[in-house]
Amino acid sequence: MTPYGGRPPYPPQPPAHGGHPQGPYAPQGPYAPQGPYAPQGPYAPQGPYAPQGSYAPQGPSGPPQVRVAPPTPPAPDRGRRRAGAVLFTLAILGGLVLNALFFAVEIFGSKRPPELMAEAMIAGAIPAFAMLLIYLPVPRILDRFDPEPWWCLLMAFAWGAIVATGVAGFVNTVVHGVVAHSAGEQTGRLVATVISAPVSEEIMKSMIVWGFFFFLRREFDGVVDGIIYATFSALGFAAVENVSYYARAALQGQDVFASTFFLRGIVAPWGHPLYTSMTGIGIGLARESESAFVRFVGPFVGSASRWRCTRPGISSPTWGSRRSSSRSCSGSPSSASSW
Repeated sequence: MTPYGGRPPYPPQPPAHGGHPQGPYAPQGPYAPQGPYAPQGPYAPQGPYAPQGSYAPQGPSGPPQVRVAPPTPPAPDRGRRRAGAVLFTLAILGGLVLNALFFAVEIFGSKRPPELMAEAMIAGAIPAFAMLLIYLPVPRILDRFDPEPWWCLLMAFAWGAIVATGVAGFVNTVVHGVVAHSAGEQTGRLVATVISAPVSEEIMKSMIVWGFFFFLRREFDGVVDGIIYATFSALGFAAVENVSYYARAALQGQDVFASTFFLRGIVAPWGHPLYTSMTGIGIGLARESESAFVRFVGPFVGSASRWRCTRPGISSPTWGSRRSSSRSCSGSPSSASSW
């Protein structure tokens, strides 16, 4: 019998969720229910016996928070690379136009029938480009330990084959025409061959190496890269130039064509790569050096190291030269220059 007439002062509360009783009669101490069955709300145990740690009652769970990664900052040279891409595209378009004019003059500006000239061009293009299957793998052997991206090599080759040939052919034609008009045909051809051709061709072939140096520095590490890019540019230039040489030789007979192909395609196919690689070495030294003096002087020393073995009498490709007493690369009189 209790002092309150046999009934407790506080009626026991109904169990929560079919579990343990709540209120002052809820179990305390080590026997208190833990985990998901721990009492909740105003009847949850308080004080030192309240569930702790991972068993403590948690608030209402919300949707998981998604942590967004900060945006990646743009590459520091992105603007420079875009500017280089625009300039390269414009140069390629200009080179295509100049080369189209060059071959149009070669074919339709000649005294020979256009059909014969077109056949000669095709006959010259086949060996000129077929030999690239032998030439192009050679620089890749030198570059095997740190190969350059294929698209960089393609850019260098396209520059030499399209831009350098178009601009150099245009400059040589202008110089030949101006000098021939004032000093005679022989003098004009001599100046175009000995002075204009080496300067214009070497400058235009090496411009792509300068382009990698300024606009694509992440793809240009040093001397080896300078040699590789210069070599691919020069091989592209030589291939297109050989189309004209082989076509002119084919018009003079099979013996002249065979001797010209032997000299330009077998004996000395690495002339253009050798000359342009000198500039590539100089620019590569400037790229990998920490000395301000070397970075300034290196490209000019490399350019000065080029040596073009030219002599009067070796014809240089010009647009629509009408008359010449020059000699072809095989040493025989070249009447093909009178296109």
